[in-house]
Amino acid sequence: MKAVIGWGMILVESLDIMQLWVMYSMMVMGSIWQPDLKDSIIPFVIGIQEFMLVMLISEEFNTLWLYVLGSVFISAN
Repeated sequence: MKAVIGWGMILVESLDIMQLWVMYSMMVMGSIWQPDLKDSIIPFVIGIQEFMLVMLISEEFNTLWLYVLGSVFISAN
Protein backbone atom coordinates (compact mmCIF):
# COMPACT_ATOMS: atom_id res chain seq x y z
CA MET A 1 0.00 0.00 0.00
CA LYS A 2 2.90 2.37 0.74
CA ALA A 3 4.25 1.84 -2.78
CA VAL A 4 0.83 2.63 -4.27
CA ILE A 5 0.70 5.89 -2.29
CA GLY A 6 4.23 6.86 -3.36
CA TRP A 7 3.67 6.05 -7.03
CA GLY A 8 0.30 7.81 -6.95
CA MET A 9 1.97 10.98 -5.66
CA ILE A 10 4.60 10.75 -8.40
CA LEU A 11 1.88 10.29 -11.05
CA VAL A 12 -0.10 13.28 -9.77
CA GLU A 13 3.06 15.41 -9.69
CA SER A 14 3.88 14.50 -13.29
CA LEU A 15 0.34 15.30 -14.43
CA ASP A 16 0.52 18.57 -12.47
CA ILE A 17 3.67 19.67 -14.29
CA MET A 18 2.15 18.75 -17.65
CA GLN A 19 -1.13 20.57 -16.89
CA LEU A 20 0.66 23.74 -15.81
CA TRP A 21 2.84 23.67 -18.94
CA VAL A 22 -0.23 23.31 -21.19
CA MET A 23 -2.09 26.07 -19.33
CA TYR A 24 0.87 28.44 -19.51
CA SER A 25 1.59 27.75 -23.19
CA MET A 26 -2.07 28.22 -24.16
CA MET A 27 -2.17 31.50 -22.25
CA VAL A 28 0.95 32.77 -24.02
CA MET A 29 -0.18 31.67 -27.50
CA GLY A 30 -3.69 33.07 -27.10
CA SER A 31 -2.88 36.71 -26.59
CA ILE A 32 -0.45 39.50 -27.29
CA TRP A 33 1.59 39.61 -24.15
CA GLN A 34 3.57 42.43 -22.61
CA PRO A 35 5.45 40.86 -19.68
CA ASP A 36 5.84 42.83 -16.48
CA LEU A 37 7.50 42.16 -13.12
CA LYS A 38 4.73 39.83 -11.93
CA ASP A 39 5.14 37.65 -15.03
CA SER A 40 8.82 37.14 -14.31
CA ILE A 41 8.29 36.24 -10.63
CA ILE A 42 5.28 33.87 -10.86
CA PRO A 43 7.13 31.08 -12.79
CA PHE A 44 9.77 30.95 -10.06
CA VAL A 45 7.10 30.74 -7.35
CA ILE A 46 5.38 27.88 -9.19
CA GLY A 47 8.75 26.17 -9.71
CA ILE A 48 9.52 26.35 -5.98
CA GLN A 49 6.10 24.87 -5.23
CA GLU A 50 6.73 22.05 -7.72
CA PHE A 51 10.05 21.24 -6.03
CA MET A 52 8.26 21.26 -2.66
CA LEU A 53 5.78 18.69 -4.04
CA VAL A 54 8.60 16.44 -5.20
CA MET A 55 10.36 16.81 -1.84
CA LEU A 56 7.20 15.77 0.05
CA ILE A 57 6.74 12.50 -1.87
CA SER A 58 7.19 9.52 0.46
CA GLU A 59 5.66 6.16 1.32
CA GLU A 60 3.49 7.77 4.00
CA PHE A 61 0.71 10.12 2.93
CA ASN A 62 1.45 13.69 4.04
CA THR A 63 -1.42 16.18 4.17
CA LEU A 64 1.03 19.02 3.59
CA TRP A 65 1.50 17.56 0.08
CA LEU A 66 -2.19 18.22 -0.68
CA TYR A 67 -1.94 21.81 0.60
CA VAL A 68 1.09 22.47 -1.62
CA LEU A 69 -0.70 20.88 -4.61
CA GLY A 70 -3.68 23.17 -4.01
CA SER A 71 -1.42 26.21 -3.69
CA VAL A 72 0.18 25.41 -7.06
CA PHE A 73 -3.19 25.57 -8.80
CA ILE A 74 -4.24 28.68 -6.89
CA SER A 75 -1.05 30.56 -7.80
CA ALA A 76 -1.17 29.32 -11.41
CA ASN A 77 -4.72 30.53 -11.92
